[in-house]
Amino acid sequence: MLHQIVVVDDGSTDRTVDVVVLFMAKENSPVKLLSLGTNRGKGGAVKCGVTRSSGRYILMVLLHICDSLHNILYM
Repeated sequence: MLHQIVVVDDGSTDRTVDVVVLFMAKENSPVKLLSLGTNRGKGGAVKCGVTRSSGRYILMVLLHICDSLHNILYM
């Protein structure tokens, strides 16, 4: 596997889980969805995502404050 996408939802109410599930079904993408159910804060969400990822390198993106996901292509 060249890359892995891990989405951690920490109890959001903005339909994050619904959108990710729809994307996973439509794109047949290797997305790992981790739904915590309750908000554990940034640290809890990061820890959950990092400990359950399997990549050699990890890039974290906080989507609620991200300018553009297109910037990832330039990293």
